[in-house]
Amino acid sequence: MIGNIGKVVSKIEVSKGNRLPDQINMESKRISKIVVNAKKNRIVITMTGYICEKEMEMIYRDLIVGVPKLEPGFDVLMDLTECRLAHISGVPIFKEMMEFLLGRHVERVVGVIGNSRLIFNQLSKIADNIKGYSPIYVSTLKEAEELLSSESDSFKFS
Repeated sequence: MIGNIGKVVSKIEVSKGNRLPDQINMESKRISKIVVNAKKNRIVITMTGYICEKEMEMIYRDLIVGVPKLEPGFDVLMDLTECRLAHISGVPIFKEMMEFLLGRHVERVVGVIGNSRLIFNQLSKIADNIKGYSPIYVSTLKEAEELLSSESDSFKFS
């Protein structure tokens, strides 16, 4: 539901016929959320489970609501440690989301991928096709927090 920033904002229901083999009994874990932290001038996107087009649309709508609550130069932390797979149908929406963030003067984007090479490979291929978008990927939330807490300009978008 749009406007519930800081709360669980979207769930996906998967019909039995469209399940991937590892999706059985995953519905309860398939939650994405967005938290706006105005004090840190940061938006945190947490993606969990299998992300389809409908889920990506919900995340994008929540971004549209949340970003205006931040000052230009805000940071984005994407926690993908529990994300298993992003469906190809969501790629155009993801690109649109990143272009939206760039247009709203995002300063830094840090993706936390844990040990997921699949998610890293998917996002790297998408990022290569978005002009001006160069996120940094780290393995842990601690690394992301340390990176975002630093005043380094080495990975800020221009």
